[in-house]
Amino acid sequence: MKIGFLTAVLNDLPWKEVCRIGRAAGYQTLELGMWTWSKHASPAEILGGRGREMKALAAEHGLMISALTCHINHLQPDAAEREALNAHFGQVIRCAAALEVPVVTALSAVALPDLDEAANWKAFSGVMGGHLSRAADGGVKIAIENFPPLLTHNIPTLERLFNELPRDNLGLNYDPSHFLWQQVDYLEVVRRFGKKIFHSHAKDAEIRRHVLAREGVRGKDWWRFRLPGFGEVDWKALLSAYREVGYDYVMSFEHEDPLFSAEEGVRRMGPWLRNLAGPTL
Repeated sequence: MKIGFLTAVLNDLPWKEVCRIGRAAGYQTLELGMWTWSKHASPAEILGGRGREMKALAAEHGLMISALTCHINHLQPDAAEREALNAHFGQVIRCAAALEVPVVTALSAVALPDLDEAANWKAFSGVMGGHLSRAADGGVKIAIENFPPLLTHNIPTLERLFNELPRDNLGLNYDPSHFLWQQVDYLEVVRRFGKKIFHSHAKDAEIRRHVLAREGVRGKDWWRFRLPGFGEVDWKALLSAYREVGYDYVMSFEHEDPLFSAEEGVRRMGPWLRNLAGPTL
């Protein structure tokens, strides 16, 4: 199992500095953020040659790019904006193919309020089906991360996802923290969909029970994301579940803990995750 981190948290730093920090903290992979606002490179720059330079610089620091990440709402309500976002996502797929990066991580979609459930799934399946076909042509897999209010957020909606889109190159970017705060069994997700996990995020969540007791589940601030080990995910049990289903690619740290700065979180989690994952043979 390799360890890495999502570069978006260091978006304001030069790519060379991102690589230097990654190497110093003991990471082996970088998950390159490619939102429309990402500063490290646009799709046009990647396809114009900068991608090869970035990949080479990462390799000089003993790092590989595990995935390109582009989280958009594929059913954005404004039609023009939806078209632009999906065009951008299509370019990210092209970038992954050009760089021989095997995975693009993504989101599903937020339901359109003027459509019923079946119509929303049909609309999403149409959009994502096109992306999956283009990705397959380039040898790329799409891994979807799941949480409310997206169409995919729990075990039944994941089952529906794979029924609606039975494609070999569609899978999950598995993040235990999103299932934990919903009180979904995050280990059962691994057991049930293990062969569909193409990439994973290392992120924890904390249930703030003193706040929950006052606010209730419809209130605010009763849960928050944490660094791995600072929340309630059982990481040893999770690693065991990964081994049971044969997942052995990457645990990519995603930093959203409000109590630690960006660099502190990245530097702290490198040694912690290396200790958890053990030596790479």
